[in-house]
Amino acid sequence: MSNLNKKIKENDTFAVLSNATGFKSNVARIASELSIGTPQELDISILEDFPNHRYTTYDDEKLTSLAESIKQVGLSQPILVWHNTNKNKYIILAGHNRKRACQKIGYAKISAIVKDDISEAEARLLVNTNLDQRGQADMPLYDKCMSIIDIFNDLKTLERENKIKSKSYSALISKDTDNDLALYFGLKKTSIYRLRQLGSSLPKEFFDFYPKCWDLNGGVVIANFECKELNTYLLEYFKDENTKKKKINEKTAKEIKEIYELNGIKEVKSYLQEEKPQKEKVSKPKEEETRLTSEKNSFNNGDESFNNEQFLDNSSPYIIDLSDILEFKQFKKEYKTKEEVVNFVKALLINYSE
Repeated sequence: MSNLNKKIKENDTFAVLSNATGFKSNVARIASELSIGTPQELDISILEDFPNHRYTTYDDEKLTSLAESIKQVGLSQPILVWHNTNKNKYIILAGHNRKRACQKIGYAKISAIVKDDISEAEARLLVNTNLDQRGQADMPLYDKCMSIIDIFNDLKTLERENKIKSKSYSALISKDTDNDLALYFGLKKTSIYRLRQLGSSLPKEFFDFYPKCWDLNGGVVIANFECKELNTYLLEYFKDENTKKKKINEKTAKEIKEIYELNGIKEVKSYLQEEKPQKEKVSKPKEEETRLTSEKNSFNNGDESFNNEQFLDNSSPYIIDLSDILEFKQFKKEYKTKEEVVNFVKALLINYSE
């Protein structure tokens, strides 16, 4: 067993995620290495939550269940804390709910791994990867997009910092950040790029109307357009409960973009507010209706005759009543099939026209 894996045993907060991916993801490997440390007892009273973290803490029911579990079997793993020496603060990176649960049952101290040798970017990476460890499946789309953006920015910062100060994980930092994130999140590289586009270009309120009013492909088209006026109107359109909505899919979004570029926002409003026109039933020309059909005109063994209908040949301006030019009972002896009859009539039409 490597020294790295031995040290991970001391704090498996991030090791589970890393081992699940077989250390294929550099993101998981960096987070695991940054979380290595030896647990110590800290006063809960000195701990602060990480500012502006994105995930929602447990509600009362879940918190009570966690507190009961800790009371019965103890804290299964230490929390992770950043000692920000510049501000002399102890800030929680992973374990906000465990700290609250310990407070709920009256604990004064908690087991924690304290990191005082990490940068702010490294601290943020640990918070954001802990957020993902809590599960992407239940995460709203906006939070998922912002989680990807946050980790992307963290990695880019680490890449810059690494040029100044060598780190133990230096070899893990890749310039293909989207590919690293794709491995980490289990998504395609193109999906990572698109989710970053959505999070960075669309207003947060937009995501309140997903997937009711727009889908991912349509959102990407609008995000690429980066038009504040259009985004403002689309938000108004989504919020208007009295308007029947057109869902913004990829096709609709491209049409909106084209209309806006050619005619401006006024025409976009008209396009989105108009009812989808119903296709009118087009009646066939009278001449077309009088064509011979297989149902009405076929040769049977009985005495069935042609209906008294007109036959139009496109090459001729003449319409001829069939009853005027053929007697079925006599004609049938010479022409055995419907096609033969039709060809004969066409020949007559040509003669008439000439």
